[in-house]
Amino acid sequence: MKTTIRGYLLLAAALCLAVCIAGCTTSTPEEDAQVTKAIAGLSSGDQATELASINTLTAIGEPAVQPIIASFAAGDNKTRIYGSFVLTQIGEPAAALLVDALDHPDEDTVLVAKGTLVGMGTVALPALWDGVMGDDTKTKNGAKEVIVRMGDTAVPFLEGKYISSDEADRAEAQALLISLQYTAQLQEGAINVTSGEGEEG
Repeated sequence: MKTTIRGYLLLAAALCLAVCIAGCTTSTPEEDAQVTKAIAGLSSGDQATELASINTLTAIGEPAVQPIIASFAAGDNKTRIYGSFVLTQIGEPAAALLVDALDHPDEDTVLVAKGTLVGMGTVALPALWDGVMGDDTKTKNGAKEVIVRMGDTAVPFLEGKYISSDEADRAEAQALLISLQYTAQLQEGAINVTSGEGEEG
C-alpha cells in the first residue's frame, strides 16, 4: 500500500498531538510524588514543613491543582486553608478546575472552591463566566454567587459583557450588575429588608 505525502503529514500531526497531550497536560511521576507529599505536609503540625509544602505546591503550579482540590474533601481545615492559599497563588491556571468543583458533591469542597475563586479576583472571572453561561445549574448558581461576592472587582468585567453583541451575555451581565448594586445597598443599610424600601433621606 502506497503512503502519500498527505498521509505522512497527517501521521506526523497525529504523533505531535499525542506527544503534546502526553507531555503538556499531565504531570510526571516525580511531580505526582512531590504533590502527594506536599499536600500531606500542609497539616503536619511543623511550621517549617508546612511552609515548605506551600512553596513546593506553588512552584509545581498547574499539575498540583486537581490534587489540591481533591484534598478539600478528604483533608482537615488546615489543609483546606493552605490549599486554598496555594491555588490563589497559582492563579488563572487553577480557575477553571475550581469552577468545575462548584458542582462537587462534597459541600466542603464547594465552599472552599467558592472562597478561593473570590480570593483570586479578576483572573478568575473568565472561567466564572464560562460557568455562568454553562448548562449545569449548580455550577451556574455558584459562579454567580462568587461574582456577586467579588463586589466592585467584578464590575468592569460585567460592564464589558453588558455591551457585548451576544444577547445572552448582556442579559446575564445586567442581572449580575443589578445583584451587585442591591447587595452593596443592603450591606450599607440603605435597603429596609423588612419593607423592601430604601431609607428616606
